[in-house]
Amino acid sequence: MHHIDEHTIELYILGSDLVKKQIAEIEAHLKECHDCRVLVEQMETFYQNAEDGLDKLSVLKERKTSALIQLPKDIMPYDVPLGTPVPYRTTTFVGKLAYFTRLHPVVTGVGSFATMAVLALMFFNSQQKVYRQKSILSDSRSGERQFSNLQ
Repeated sequence: MHHIDEHTIELYILGSDLVKKQIAEIEAHLKECHDCRVLVEQMETFYQNAEDGLDKLSVLKERKTSALIQLPKDIMPYDVPLGTPVPYRTTTFVGKLAYFTRLHPVVTGVGSFATMAVLALMFFNSQQKVYRQKSILSDSRSGERQFSNLQ
């Protein structure tokens, strides 16, 4: 058995002029085919529920116009954007630094790490120089002591 496609059944339910020539054929098929009848019933129920929902909306619109107090304008839903935000940029050095950090967090992190590494190397290098100087001084003093002991 050849079934009628869903689009044709939908046009039949809506009473479209496109299927007026096929109405007798569609109705004959619906008498024989249980599956297509079920589909027609589901589509009719869907469209009936849609019409009922639209009727409820029109009742709400009428109720809104007959209210005692009316709002001056409709309330804007929360998910509708209000417009483009105004860009805010500070002019101080700290503000510019914070703005750059917000825009480029990876660059800022790598730069901070590199700065800390350089500072640590400088600190440890200077500590080694101080240690060497102390050891040289202590060696030279011990050498003087040894030299004085020899005399």
